[in-house]
Amino acid sequence: MSQNIVNALGAGSGIDTQALVASLVEVERAAPQQRIDNKRETAETQISDFGLLSSALSTLQAAADTLGKADTFNSKEASFSDSTAFIPVSLDPSTQVGEYAFEVTQLAQAQSLSSVVFTNTTDAVGQGTLTFSFGSWDVVTPPANPTTFTGNATKADQVITIDSSNNTLAGLAKAINDANFGVQASVVNDGSGYRLVTRAESGLNNQLQITVSESGGSPSNTDNTGLSRFAFNTSAFQQTQNQIGQDSTLTVNGLSVSRSTNTIDDVVDGFEFTLSGLTAVNETVSVSISEDKSSGETAVRDFFTAYNTFLDALKPITGFNDETDTYGSLANDSLAKSIPSQIRQLLVGNVTGLGGTFTSLTNVGIRTELDGSLSIDEEDFSAAITDNYELFKNLFIPVNASSTDQIIINSSGSNTTEGEYAVVITQPPTKGNLVGADMVDTLVADLASVTAATSATLTGAVPTAVLSDFVATSGTFTAAAATATELLDLTGGSSNYEFTITVDGVTSASAISLAASNYANHTALAAGLQTAINNDANISGVTVTYDTDHFVFTSSTTGASSSIAFSGLAANATELGISATSGTNGTGGANDYDFTIAVDGTTSGTISVTPGCYL
Repeated sequence: MSQNIVNALGAGSGIDTQALVASLVEVERAAPQQRIDNKRETAETQISDFGLLSSALSTLQAAADTLGKADTFNSKEASFSDSTAFIPVSLDPSTQVGEYAFEVTQLAQAQSLSSVVFTNTTDAVGQGTLTFSFGSWDVVTPPANPTTFTGNATKADQVITIDSSNNTLAGLAKAINDANFGVQASVVNDGSGYRLVTRAESGLNNQLQITVSESGGSPSNTDNTGLSRFAFNTSAFQQTQNQIGQDSTLTVNGLSVSRSTNTIDDVVDGFEFTLSGLTAVNETVSVSISEDKSSGETAVRDFFTAYNTFLDALKPITGFNDETDTYGSLANDSLAKSIPSQIRQLLVGNVTGLGGTFTSLTNVGIRTELDGSLSIDEEDFSAAITDNYELFKNLFIPVNASSTDQIIINSSGSNTTEGEYAVVITQPPTKGNLVGADMVDTLVADLASVTAATSATLTGAVPTAVLSDFVATSGTFTAAAATATELLDLTGGSSNYEFTITVDGVTSASAISLAASNYANHTALAAGLQTAINNDANISGVTVTYDTDHFVFTSSTTGASSSIAFSGLAANATELGISATSGTNGTGGANDYDFTIAVDGTTSGTISVTPGCYL
């Protein structure tokens, strides 16, 4: 039988039976393989098109991110008059809109000192320590030496040690620079030899006093052959002052201002500028800070351009492709096809939480076309920006507002739910205070009982007080028609009113002494007490007020640790209503606020938080 089949197929006739069999196998395999290849090609096309979709979404997201930033719509611009004295540097979106007039009367500069001449940079300078103190010298014209130095309490002294490892002019300069405390040291050849030139930071209160302690038996500061050659202090001016340190001075809308540098960023909040010269007589630099509406407008236009570009990118892959006369690979993908409609729904709907004129993009001239793209009605769009910019920008950035200055909303996030929330602060933290007793006016002479119609004579040292109907003439008080000004005279013995105060558990560094002065009234005396207390090295932030017949002393902090107490009273301090006692402590724990919040009509229990920034 098999032989017959072979014969039937033409055995021995030259027919390639092996090839024939292979062909039959290939025909049987081809159809399934084609289906596999088609699926693979479709999958690869879809993967590629999903990549295009992702890229288009990323571009749209970037435009949306810019559109959603508050700084985009709060941007400011500054215009200013030409001047060589004033260079604007930067402008923050938080800067207050307004008009400012600047006059520059003095530039800040740094004190500069130079040493005696050395032959080489490797010359020995001596060993010991140099102490750099910071503060202000009385103003002189260099090279004259100043006489009085006032230390800067905010800057600590810095000590440089010179020993065998750095005992050269170059080594001294390097030691100062390596210490990195704001003093620059250079070795300069002025033609006669090498000098150490020392430069402080700019500003009146950053000048240098240099005190030397020599190693060995050499006298400190005054030895002109050792390290003391670099002394510059009230006992020994071994260096030459080439330039004094001074602050910059200017006026801003007539207000006098001084700063230690010429680059200033804290006069107009958010506006940084550099002083580069003095304004001429009767010259002012005019600066106008206004809303930069172009930034917000550009961001809106860029977003809608990106949105339309996104739609154009999606059409050939989710719809019918006119170029290939086929449907896109994602035409039947529900997710891909739903994305444009989801985004469009967000754009054309009303913005939650907004009321009034502008509640949707249609109110500012954004139109939806038949093909799904968005266009801009230029007339309505421009009018919205020009006439109602605040309402316009609220369509794109979160609106955060609070009806009280006790709660400040800094920002909101993507998880923030729109709405209004009623917050009731049930217990704010309070400040510790001490209410003084009624003020005893025995520190003044009460002359109300003097009723002579013409004159009365008083002898002895009598402070002036309520001189009812009297003025002084040649030692005699003569009747007058009006009551004289009340004066509280402490010129004769203010030390008798000294006291020690403890604020928030911290005791004053020394006894508080009132300035010896005539105080016009009790309010002026309260101000004098407040100044005397806050001038203490350990104490600050105490407020003193006068209420009817007594003083009230209040701490600046809140919470249970906020407190006021007096001790160490001098002979007459009780006449101020002060006694050796403690006042009433503040409340609220560690500055806690207790509050409740109502959401959708449901009120929470009491919540307690410490003042601060919460995300």
